[in-house]
Amino acid sequence: MTRTSSVTLDKELYRQAYEQYWQWIEKDLADLPRNLDKPSPVELWHEYLVAMADFDWDALPESVDWMRVQHLADLEHWYACVFRLEAWRRRHGRTS
Repeated sequence: MTRTSSVTLDKELYRQAYEQYWQWIEKDLADLPRNLDKPSPVELWHEYLVAMADFDWDALPESVDWMRVQHLADLEHWYACVFRLEAWRRRHGRTS
């Protein structure tokens, strides 16, 4: 027993969706030069985490140097992983 699936497309609805898609893409491309000087969300998140780490370390009554070094090394490792993930996402065209 063979089953065939017949799907009818509303051609006008498809054309409208396709046109709206391209308008959206063109708007993004038009906004690109304006957004080049703005930091990316990953860079903003990095700045936020660094500021929070600095705030935390400044709030400690006495900071142990080796703990600070270890903490900064852990942060750098974490950021390296995030940037590798972001590069992989860009290469494969996927969202995180």
